[in-house]
Amino acid sequence: IQRVKGCRKNGDEFPVELTMSYKTIGQDALFTTVLRDISSQLEATRELKLADQVFQHSAEAICIIDAQRKIISVNSRFTDLTGWSREAAIGQSSEILVPAQQQPGHRQAWLAAKDAGIWQGELQLIRRNGSPFPIWLTINVLRNAVGTPTRSIIMFSDITERRRATEQLEFQARHDALTGLPNRYGLDHLLPDLLAQ
Repeated sequence: IQRVKGCRKNGDEFPVELTMSYKTIGQDALFTTVLRDISSQLEATRELKLADQVFQHSAEAICIIDAQRKIISVNSRFTDLTGWSREAAIGQSSEILVPAQQQPGHRQAWLAAKDAGIWQGELQLIRRNGSPFPIWLTINVLRNAVGTPTRSIIMFSDITERRRATEQLEFQARHDALTGLPNRYGLDHLLPDLLAQ
């Protein structure tokens, strides 16, 4: 079997897999040649390599789980954020990432993703060392031909810095920069609570 270039009638070249066999029958020598266009096979291989590169070099953590919510694949960003190595994470339940007090919120997210096919929102995970961190989470549910969920693609990013920046902006909007005391905007928001007390 050899790979060679074929040439179509219009002059376009295309990749071909060439198989030749030789056999003698009596005094006659018979050659059999099989040519197979492998353009689509090579294109599929290129697409798979590209998908793998996107998966491995994504800025978001990616985790693929099966129908029983067992981890079957993770990318390098996942290992960076969670502290779980690829080898240690694969085969584990995705629940290893969910803090006990966050279980109900995660359960609702899963049910919503199962119904709609996708869910996005802010939740919290825990690293392997037990430290919690806020995330922006996307769950995509993949289904087979009859509509049964078979896999889910989970993508998330750590939003600790974004949350910290938002809290700082909110504080600055409600407090005087020099004294740190509530400003008029802050008092307008505090006053109803104070009067109610």
